[in-house]
Amino acid sequence: MRKIALVYGNGRYKNIVKALNLLREEIRERIKDKNKVVIKPNFVRTSVPLAATNVMAVKGILDFLKQFNLSEITIAEGAFEGPTDRGYKEYGYYQILKNYPVKFVDLNNDDYQEIEIKDSLTPQYFTTLKLKISKTILESDFRISVGPPKTHESVGATLTLKNLVVGSIITQQREKDGNYWRGEIHQYGKRALGRILFYLAKIISPDLSVLDAFEGMEGDGPSFGEPVKMNLAIVGFDFVAVDSLGVYLMGFNPQKINYLRLCAENQLGEQDFSQLKIVGLRGDLEKYRQNFRPNPQYPFSLKD
Repeated sequence: MRKIALVYGNGRYKNIVKALNLLREEIRERIKDKNKVVIKPNFVRTSVPLAATNVMAVKGILDFLKQFNLSEITIAEGAFEGPTDRGYKEYGYYQILKNYPVKFVDLNNDDYQEIEIKDSLTPQYFTTLKLKISKTILESDFRISVGPPKTHESVGATLTLKNLVVGSIITQQREKDGNYWRGEIHQYGKRALGRILFYLAKIISPDLSVLDAFEGMEGDGPSFGEPVKMNLAIVGFDFVAVDSLGVYLMGFNPQKINYLRLCAENQLGEQDFSQLKIVGLRGDLEKYRQNFRPNPQYPFSLKD
């Protein structure tokens, strides 16, 4: 039975650390002898704090990881609204994490390896797609994805999986407005994007998902929505389970998030909560469930 930590509390940093400690021995076993540990936050935009991974969530991870005596940890992000360096500055990463043994990487300028994915399920959206994927992500041996739960106009909700895989795509040419649109995965439309995320998950999924659900975003996510206070943290090795639980606590049906459903149907993770061992919070999950407004541009119903 897969184990997930779910914590409720009044402090973002404390929630993250407490949730990680609930899985301490399992993390110790999985991270030992790892030399290329990457933490992937989510910025999207470098001027919208609600849309970004709060630095205190990353600080909580780093403080927890101290006990494992890792030689170096890479913090890697490729902001949509670049440059990523501005996000590291504006969101306090350089200042608050200056005494930690971390290396900062801008994935928009990273070396890459070209991969090819084929839609072998039902190739109605695309047949073959070539993508440039960050070598920092591909060559890492322990990937930690950390970010908030947000609504999304194309796939319904964005959590730890989408944070990792989309940020790993290298787009070397910027759009006219200076942003990194990653049009390679958006050119086939909204229905195809979830399918693409599923195929990428088979190549570069998180080893540890840390959902900082202290505050989420509803409405016009993932950039310009409104805040929803949740006071939660969810941590686990199964990104499907973590993200599906996050979606459920946002008030949506996880099976209607097509990339998570596809991952579950193809044994990449678990969507059946009865098959999960949830540690930390006890009692009825309904007590902690919110009723997020979906992005109005999302073409499918998210409700039960």
